[in-house]
Amino acid sequence: VNPFDTQLGFHYPTPQERAFLVNLLTLLTMPMGKTEPYDGMPDICGMVVDEAYRLYSPEKSPKRYSEHQDEKVDEAIRSLGLHTDGITTWWDITDELFKHGMVHEAILAQRFAVPNMNDLTAVVQDQSFRDVYTKPKTATSETIVDAFSRMIQSVLREYPVLTSTTRFDIGDARIVAIDLDEVAKSGGAAADRRTGIMYMLGQFIGTRNFFFNE
Repeated sequence: VNPFDTQLGFHYPTPQERAFLVNLLTLLTMPMGKTEPYDGMPDICGMVVDEAYRLYSPEKSPKRYSEHQDEKVDEAIRSLGLHTDGITTWWDITDELFKHGMVHEAILAQRFAVPNMNDLTAVVQDQSFRDVYTKPKTATSETIVDAFSRMIQSVLREYPVLTSTTRFDIGDARIVAIDLDEVAKSGGAAADRRTGIMYMLGQFIGTRNFFFNE
């Protein structure tokens, strides 16, 4: 599950989705065994979220379309006879599929257009972050930017479920049960963090559409 997924056609998250992402990143970058993040970490998490969406928006540096990422999307493109080349983006594909009434396929395509956890280390290396967050130093004598980068690298190793394109889909289900037994264990700081992360992810999966009216 990519927590950076947006609603179909949205280049940016809703306020509720953005708040969830900032909370999730703050938890992911919290020192092990601590209950409070480093000073300034929630701020940098919010800045990273905003910059990631801006960077990969159609107006900036959208991700380029490539074949063989999703069979259903490729099949839809062939069936419509859509022309693709080296400058075709995933946002282009999303819009075209939706325009032709292929809503589910458009959702699948958009999953490759949005940022993901792997993109964050590149985003935070922008000089604008280092200019703002040169101080204060953390307890490990790092800048807050370096601490964020290190912890995200750890997330990429320890939580692969959060680092790739979404494959889990509840579709239009009206009743959903998510079994967290295997991923929410007790037994120490690492297990407590994993439990918190997985409960947040479960809540995100199950309730992200609760705030929309017809």
